[in-house]
Amino acid sequence: MKAQMKQANKLGARYALILGDDEIAEGVVMLRSMSDSQQEKVALAEVIGKIKA
Repeated sequence: MKAQMKQANKLGARYALILGDDEIAEGVVMLRSMSDSQQEKVALAEVIGKIKA
């Protein structure tokens, strides 16, 4: 996953979504802010609204 985060940073992504088996089971994604490396669990239905905010 470290390589994917480096690639996202290189591309200038503002956010990265992390989706694994645990997140799928919970119905969430991990939303990671690339600017400050903070991440939080966000419900799948709320991801777009959270990114726009």
